[in-house]
Amino acid sequence: MIVVNSVSCRRASRRYTNGVASTPVEPRPQAVNRLTGRLVVISPHLDDAILSLGATIAHAVESGAKVEILTVFAYEPGSAAPTDDWDRKSGFATEGEASQQRRIEDRAACSILGVAPRWFDFSASPYRRRASMAEVVATVVAATAGVDTILIPDFRSSMPITPHSPTPCCRTD
Repeated sequence: MIVVNSVSCRRASRRYTNGVASTPVEPRPQAVNRLTGRLVVISPHLDDAILSLGATIAHAVESGAKVEILTVFAYEPGSAAPTDDWDRKSGFATEGEASQQRRIEDRAACSILGVAPRWFDFSASPYRRRASMAEVVATVVAATAGVDTILIPDFRSSMPITPHSPTPCCRTD
């Protein structure tokens, strides 16, 4: 299994004309060869994977990989917990409303890339977590058993899962 954090990937640059990409980004050949088989992107929150690794995910699908985006903190769609300021300003009254709408958006984005979304109902700040970090990690480990490659977006600087989250970037064969 290969575990790759987006920090280790080369950031690509494109030229844009009137909001349209005019130069395609070509991935490095050695990275392309690894993105085959069963690939799971562990997304801390809804849209993290698509926004940070969308081009890589699209290329993996084009290369024949079976890609699944596993969103850890997708929140509880049936929750009646009141929203925080951010979700309230976005027009949601409850955690459940925000979760339902964001899952609809996530499913649409995943379908554009040709990947399968999988959501866990764990909640993070400002909502009640509903599980210990050990339970969250055990669930993710079980869900990724037998995969060929795991990709993890790097959001340590802006959206940490925990204050001291490690950044995995290793090969484990």
